[in-house]
Amino acid sequence: MPYVQLLLVVATGVVVVFGGFIDAAVLTPELLLAAGTVVVLTALTLVLGRRPGVRASLWMAVVPLADLAACAIIRAELVDALPAVGMLVVFPVLWLAFSFPWYLAVLGVLATVGVTLYPLLAAGGWPIDFQQWARVWLLPILVGLLAAGTYSAAQALRRSEQRRRGASSRMRDAVRSSTERALTLRAISDTTADAVAMFDAAGTPLMVNSLAREVAVRAGMPGGVSDPAREPDVFGADRVTRRPVRADLVQQALSGAFRDASLVWVGQPGSQLAISFVARPVKGPDGEVLGAVIVGHDVTSLIEAVEVRDHFLDTVGHELKTPLTAILGHAALLEGGDEASRRSAEIIGAAGERLLTAVNQLLAAGRSEIAEAVPSLVAVAPLLEGVRTRFHERARAAGVDLFVVDDGAGAARADARDLVQIVEALVSNAVAFTPPGGSVTVTLGRAAASSRDAGAVASGSRAPFDVPAEDPEVVIEVADTGVGMTADELRQATDAFYRTPYAEQQAVPGLGLGLTIARKLALANRATLDLVSTLTGTRATLRLPAA
Repeated sequence: MPYVQLLLVVATGVVVVFGGFIDAAVLTPELLLAAGTVVVLTALTLVLGRRPGVRASLWMAVVPLADLAACAIIRAELVDALPAVGMLVVFPVLWLAFSFPWYLAVLGVLATVGVTLYPLLAAGGWPIDFQQWARVWLLPILVGLLAAGTYSAAQALRRSEQRRRGASSRMRDAVRSSTERALTLRAISDTTADAVAMFDAAGTPLMVNSLAREVAVRAGMPGGVSDPAREPDVFGADRVTRRPVRADLVQQALSGAFRDASLVWVGQPGSQLAISFVARPVKGPDGEVLGAVIVGHDVTSLIEAVEVRDHFLDTVGHELKTPLTAILGHAALLEGGDEASRRSAEIIGAAGERLLTAVNQLLAAGRSEIAEAVPSLVAVAPLLEGVRTRFHERARAAGVDLFVVDDGAGAARADARDLVQIVEALVSNAVAFTPPGGSVTVTLGRAAASSRDAGAVASGSRAPFDVPAEDPEVVIEVADTGVGMTADELRQATDAFYRTPYAEQQAVPGLGLGLTIARKLALANRATLDLVSTLTGTRATLRLPAA
């Protein structure tokens, strides 16, 4: 506390001046030497106080201790003219109590005893009564109490300063960490192939990467805000119908409106991008919603490739089916001829039907989407009996027993032709992958939606399709005692053209499209298809809305 030294030199000057006015005889060489010592110590303090290392050093305590020695001389010379001159010792003692360890403060208080005792010792005497002893000890006691209070206040201030510095340090670390995370997040968002935008709970953009800005500009929404004078260039799947962009887009995202991927076309017709986007709320540790993040992926090239593929399949399908129809027609004409002609007609017809079935499977499996079916009431039991009749000879030739069990499920809501195709694909797979001596059982029943998957997970690996229905269901289960599938094989079971190693090794005929088509037809009929398989058999469960 160098400023305390400044106060001391001012106070010393005041008492010297006042003492000189009262009695010029008190201005002795000893007094002036002591006052000059205070001035020199003050100058030394000002010089050394500029250096933080020296200012905080214990050696600096020499200055207030030397001040106390000077104060003893000044008091001895002026105490008769100015009894209050003893208060000069307050300044160095306070400095010691505030800035130095407690033992130096105690040393300073003890030094004030020397200050009050010095005049008696200089006169060659010693306190001889209570009054003299009281004069010696009163000032040290009062100064000691003041020093104790000062020391306590200083400690409290130091603790408060330490807490403040600790909080400030933690805040700086948090800000630095937050800045580093923000820079890292921005770097990641700018290097990703997706458009990323983050908003706070009020809808204010917090971070928008370069791709998101490009998409917003293309949509006529620079900065993510639409122009009230014109509608944003955001269109639906047909690329023509505008999709309104509500002002509370972020609030919709916060409520979970875009949890599932949504597809929009962005930009003026003729120069559009297909963007598949999702949105998720951002929550804090306590569950409080802090904002939302919207991520969009450019799927333009993928959609255009799918459109090209569908167009190619349409063209190739037409080119293949037209001559096949002619071949099958002429084969039918040959059936009216002689025995050789009829045999040739049967061979040509069987080969043509097989090829036509393969073409139809390729067309159905190659489609990116199958139009949603128009359901009707279907009596399922007769339909399953018809499938059994058609597969009876094939199962018998393979040495496989085929059973149909009807538990009285009643009617289902589905497209009859789609349902036949799904069941035939499941039964065909079951017969093909069941060795001789095994069995395939088709069970028809009815179940509540809540019982779905009750035993599927426990029975083995499963591959789910579509979202579960909520109404009572008709359940068709096709179970076999065949070779089954591993978990890896089951995961790929409905991929187009996938064939298991067993199918390749045993030359099982087929294109690997049956389950692919069954899955798509199930989706189109708002049904679900579950596969559960172990190495001792496979169970396929089809669930349809009940009538």
